Amino acid sequence: MRSGGETQKAIDYFSQAVQQTPNLARVRILRGSLYLRQQNLDDAIKDFSEAIRLEPKNSELLVDRGVAYMQPGQDNALALADFQSAVALEPNNPNYQYLLGLALAANEDYEKAIEAFTIALQLQPDDVQSMVSRGDARRSVKDFIGALSDYTAALSLTPNSADLLVRSGIAHTGLKANTLAMADFAQALRHDPKVPDVYLHRGNLRLWNLRDLSGAIRDYNLGIKQNPNCASCFLGRGQAYRVGGNLLRADQDWERAAALFQEQGNMVGIQKVVEALRQLSVDDRHRWGGGRRSRRR
Repeated sequence: MRSGGETQKAIDYFSQAVQQTPNLARVRILRGSLYLRQQNLDDAIKDFSEAIRLEPKNSELLVDRGVAYMQPGQDNALALADFQSAVALEPNNPNYQYLLGLALAANEDYEKAIEAFTIALQLQPDDVQSMVSRGDARRSVKDFIGALSDYTAALSLTPNSADLLVRSGIAHTGLKANTLAMADFAQALRHDPKVPDVYLHRGNLRLWNLRDLSGAIRDYNLGIKQNPNCASCFLGRGQAYRVGGNLLRADQDWERAAALFQEQGNMVGIQKVVEALRQLSVDDRHRWGGGRRSRRR
């Protein structure tokens, strides 16, 4: 396992050990870790759960299972319960507080997430991950000043982070500090021309703050070129077309966005598409030609 060899062979060895010593938690922990590496989440959770049954006060086991529950397609609420239990056992562990914050944010309890990240930072003041995650949670409740404070602190420790510059640009966009937001996005691209989502967020800035429709569409096009599955880029471009009166292109982009959000299991994204479609007035629909075109919803 430590040599980085074939994972399945290591699992087979541990499976033999489980048969020989079924009540030894350590063996199940190791096999569960390998299952997690394989993204075989069901088996990983089974092993961690059995290990927890054997050692119910082992906070590391609760964290391991919580991490498995946090993976896509699993249950964020169960992850939250595990991290809460781990924190109850070790309240002064900054990593546990950080993971608790992530789970709270995943469950959209942003205020409590901010509290958990704040405790993590009190215990470990220079932890960039906690700074960034608290900034994201603050941004989710539209505390853009607080978010910017966290991103700026993180940038002081990692000044060349293109990802952090994008986040700073989003916060500046929320504050309508448009020049500073543009500067953040430009600097992010200088550091890393392939930084994810920079064109999406610059397109949003151009569309909603600057009312630059052609510039917004150009950025969304670049975002789609960079990532053809960027559902939010299609949503944003559709909104730009809608504002510009091109309802046919708007409808096409929104249908594509809805399909991608559905594939990605993003219900919030789907709701955004639904809200965009509701903005079409009766007069707009007449411009399609009296309803001659069938519109799927």
